Amino acid sequence: MRSGTVPLVARGQGRAGTLDAMTDTRGMGDFVNAIGQGISGLVGDSLAAIGSVLGGMLGTLGRIVPGGLPIVAVLAVIAIMVGWATFKR
Repeated sequence: MRSGTVPLVARGQGRAGTLDAMTDTRGMGDFVNAIGQGISGLVGDSLAAIGSVLGGMLGTLGRIVPGGLPIVAVLAVIAIMVGWATFKR
């Protein structure tokens, strides 16, 4: 028996054989890879959406309050501090 092979026991009718992990489960690696790519795509797209929303909010506030970017920056820092304190618990 080669290294990496596992003997299979026949159940009921059928024949016994071996399971070669390198050749018989190759598709499983592709499946796991697809799941990982899907999850990373979801996370990346959600972060991009959050960035777009924040950019749109800052752009709108910049048009509403001309020259008010320092005020927006201070409010953003306060919001981050409150969010950090809330989620830290």
